[in-house]
Amino acid sequence: MFAVVIRIVNNSDDAADIIQEAIRSLWERHENITLPDIPKAFCCTVARNAAINHMRFQQRHPVTTVDIIPDSPDDDDDTTKERLNLLLQAIERLPDPRGTLIKLSLDGYSTSQIALKTGYTEANVRQIISRGRQQLKSILSKSPNL
Repeated sequence: MFAVVIRIVNNSDDAADIIQEAIRSLWERHENITLPDIPKAFCCTVARNAAINHMRFQQRHPVTTVDIIPDSPDDDDDTTKERLNLLLQAIERLPDPRGTLIKLSLDGYSTSQIALKTGYTEANVRQIISRGRQQLKSILSKSPNL
């Protein structure tokens, strides 16, 4: 499944997230699914479709970073402080462990350091931070003050 997905998305972290989500989806619907003759082909098709859906979503909703650092010295210091406060408020609204891991990331900890500190695997830390950032983007895009 991983080989199929990575050819489509060209990113191992995204591929792992997509496969995990596809497997979760299959598990939730396993009682309603009849076992196909070739389970491997079925799973690869499910993973392929999930990857294609991911790419379509990425095209419609490109990920952008939140700009809280002024581009030039002319930018108003109050505006920067306001943006930083909005970002911190949005981080506080994130459920655990997303908020905690993003705070650690912002404090300069590497993925491996966060994994050691929290007990999660490095892959899990990357996934949680990635999903937390997506949720932050959603929260901040709905904020009228940005």
